[in-house]
Formats: sequence, C-alpha cells, structure tokens
Amino acid sequence: MKNPNVLFVFRRNRAQMIADYQAGTGPDDMLYGFNRIPRNRYDLDFIEGNEFKPTLGRLTWKPIEHWLASRVGMGFTQPLVHEHSVAINRADVIVATVDACALPLLRWRAKGRLRAPVIAISQGLADRIGVIDQQGVVDRRIAELYRRYYQAADWVVVLGQGAVVPTQEVLGLSPDKITHIPFGIDESFWSPGLAAQNTSGGAYVLCVGSDPGRDYKTLLRAMRGLNILVKIVTRLPVESSSLIEVGSNYSDVELRSLYQSARFVVTPLRDVSQPSGQSATLQAMACGKPVILTRTRGLWDTAMMRDGDSCLLVNPGDAAGLGRAIENLWNDPAQVQRLGTRARGAVLSHAKSSDFAAKMLSLIDEVFQMSNAAKNEATPSVLTV
Repeated sequence: MKNPNVLFVFRRNRAQMIADYQAGTGPDDMLYGFNRIPRNRYDLDFIEGNEFKPTLGRLTWKPIEHWLASRVGMGFTQPLVHEHSVAINRADVIVATVDACALPLLRWRAKGRLRAPVIAISQGLADRIGVIDQQGVVDRRIAELYRRYYQAADWVVVLGQGAVVPTQEVLGLSPDKITHIPFGIDESFWSPGLAAQNTSGGAYVLCVGSDPGRDYKTLLRAMRGLNILVKIVTRLPVESSSLIEVGSNYSDVELRSLYQSARFVVTPLRDVSQPSGQSATLQAMACGKPVILTRTRGLWDTAMMRDGDSCLLVNPGDAAGLGRAIENLWNDPAQVQRLGTRARGAVLSHAKSSDFAAKMLSLIDEVFQMSNAAKNEATPSVLTV
C-alpha cells in the first residue's frame, strides 16, 4: 500500500541545507522536522522558491509581490504554487514553513482549488497585519484578504507561547486551529566544542540575526562608553566602528565557531509578539554561551527562559539597562560560566530539533486522519492553474 505523501514548502536554500546536514557540515534547525519524518510512514517531498529562471509567471508576479512586500513587510510567493502544481496536487498533507509560502497555498485553499490540507507555520504575519490594519483603506483591504486566507488553513503553528493569542486574535482564527510547537535546534551541531575549556569566554560579544524584530539601535546606544568589542552578524544596515564589527554570509560551521569563541551573546529585540531572535539565541545557548535577551511579548518559553538562571532578560528599548547587563556580565567570569552551563542544559531539556520534529509528526498524523475522514463526506477538487 502506498504511503501518504507529505509535502514541505520552503522559501529558499533548503536543498543545500539538507546536503550540508547529511554531510555533517550543517544543522537541521530550519528543516522543521522534514529530515526526521519516518519514511516508512510517509513519502516525503519538498519544494522551494529560489529557482532563478526568468519565467513569464515570475516576471509578471514580481512587481505585485514587491508592492505587497512594501506594504506588509513580507513576500507572497505565488509563482511557487503555479510552478509546482504537480507536487502540490500529489500531496496528502502540506506543511508551509513560512508565511510567504503559506499565503499563496491558503489563497487557493480558500477558493476551493487546493485538495490537500495545509499546516501553516506563521512567523510574524500577525505583527505585520496588526500594524497595517491601523493604516489606510488599501492596507486594511490587504489585511482582510490575508485573514481570509489564513482562516482556510487546517492548522496554524506558531513557534512561541507569546505568539499564540496575538496570532489567533489578529488573524481571526478559531482557537482549535492554532497550536504552539516549541522551536528546536540541532544540539549535536551547535555544541560548546573546545571553547568549553575556556571558562571566562572570548574577547568579544556576539550578536546574530537579520529579521525586522532586531533592535540594533538600542544595542549601539547601550555600548557607548563600554570598551568592549561587539561582532554583529547581520544583513541589516548597522554602522560599524573600531569596536563594532559587522559581517554576514558565514557558513554554519563558521557561525558555530563565532558562537564558541564569544564571551557571551546579546539578542536585542523590539517588543513584538513573534518569537524573534529564537534560533540565534537557542544556537548560542546550545554552544554553552550565556545570552542577554530582550524580554518581549513574544518570549517563546517563559518557563525555559528564566532571568538569572538560563539567561539574562532586559526590557525592550532600555539601552541603559542593556549596557549595565553587558558590562556586569563581561566582568564576571564565574557568572559567564554558570549561565553558559545552565543555558546548554535548558536547550537539552526543552529545545531540541528532534523534539520539534516529534510534535510536527503528531500534528501531521492528526491532520491526515481528519482529512481521510472528511473524504467520506465530500470530494475535493484539485488545484487548477
């Protein structure tokens, strides 16, 4: 008997990530359980939207997506649906891993043109819709459409506790169609290494991340007057100086080395409900590094992220408080060692990618069983393009 087909939909670069993971040169954090779904139960496929052929569909859609991104702050990868309609129609369950990929699928689902149930992992759409909903008529119309699309999802997954209620309320979701699956990282790849022998840490503070939730302005204000080197890994525009080094395009192995050699990590955030900074913070913690983190509305796990125990928490926009936390921790090697050890232990207990995969598998099982039951009541149509 043929196994059911599960299709993962990624934004970009996952074929390379899978190859790196299989070669032992990369983690499986951003595969969202794909590589851990048992192949004796499901046939697994994936598609991604980073092909660069200048097709007519892409050229036609590009200005529309650019306009939508300028209003909402994220993409809408409609050509992905058209170009991979065969794989989409073959699927029994679809897992869309980011909003930009989920939106075009849910658009077709809302129109009754998509057969397979969709599990949509939402990563920040609610924050953006909450903003544009307060703006002009055009923006409110976009927000209305996006809500309608998401209400067609069979399940919506968020990666942090703090995002559940805001996402449900802003997108108008039924409480029984939204769930929280704690994000997990590859603790075997992100590990302390030889750096664990250095109890006082390295000669710099590290910051990592490029999502819009980062608050590097507050960080730069916090560093004024501190004679401490800060290395920032980001694609966002951040002004460098003699004590502020800015870079990007590191491989996972190179990034792991940066974590391991840092004294500690700082994750400065704006106060959003999305669990911004989650992956970088957990990667650093898995490498045995203390993290100074902004306490936002989207703090993903209040039981795990305890101030003074597994991390240090500071208030949003509080440059003075962040500066004091950085200076105090820099000058306290014993605290660096204690927090780093606790941080690694917290990840092992609460935030492994294998744990995320197990919960995703349970959700896929549930959605597939619900879909099978529904087939006895109606015959769904297929995606038409």
